[in-house]
Amino acid sequence: MQGLEKVKNGCGKRKLKTKEQVYHKTYTVLEKYKTKRFFNININKHGAPRLKFELIDKETEKADWLDGKFILETSSRNLLAVDIAQVYHDRDTIEKFFQTLKDIVELRPTYVYTERHVKAHVFICILAVLLLSLIKKMLKETNKDLSSIKALQILDGIKRVELTVDGKGTIVRTTQINNQQREIISILNVAPISL
Repeated sequence: MQGLEKVKNGCGKRKLKTKEQVYHKTYTVLEKYKTKRFFNININKHGAPRLKFELIDKETEKADWLDGKFILETSSRNLLAVDIAQVYHDRDTIEKFFQTLKDIVELRPTYVYTERHVKAHVFICILAVLLLSLIKKMLKETNKDLSSIKALQILDGIKRVELTVDGKGTIVRTTQINNQQREIISILNVAPISL
C-alpha cells in the first residue's frame, strides 16, 4: 500500500507527468508485490493524472483465511489427510537426503551412456539414501543426539590398511577406535572390526 501511496503522491510531478506513466508505475508496484487482485485502481481520464485506489475487502479476507495454508492434491481416494501430508513431508526428506548425499559423498555428475549404467548409478544413490535413513532411524531410537551425516564423518576416521612385506605375507591393521566410534558401531550393530 505504501508503494501505491508513493505513486499517488507523485502524480503530476517530474516522473509521473502523464497518465501512461502513472498507469505503468502503478501496475509495476502491484506486480512487484503480487497484490493486483487486492485493489480497485482508478486513474482519471481527463485533466492532470490522479490515482485512486481501494482495497477489495472480499479478496483480503480470502487471503487472510488462506494465509499460512497450502493445498495438496492427490488422485488417491484411499489416503487420509494426515497420510497425504506425511507423503508430502517425506518427499521433502528424500530431496534433503539427496542434497546431503551430493554434499557429503561429494557426488558429482557421472557421465553414463547406457541405460544399464544409468540404472546402476541411480540404484547406488538410492542405496546410499536408504543407508542414511536407516542410520538416522537407529540413532533416533537410542536418543543419540547425532545426525546420520555426523555419525558417518566420525566413522570415517576408522581406516584399515593391508601391508604386504617382501612376499612373506600380508599384515592387516585398523586404526585405533575411540569411544565415540565404538558407541556408534554398537548402536548401528555393525560387526566388530578386528585389530
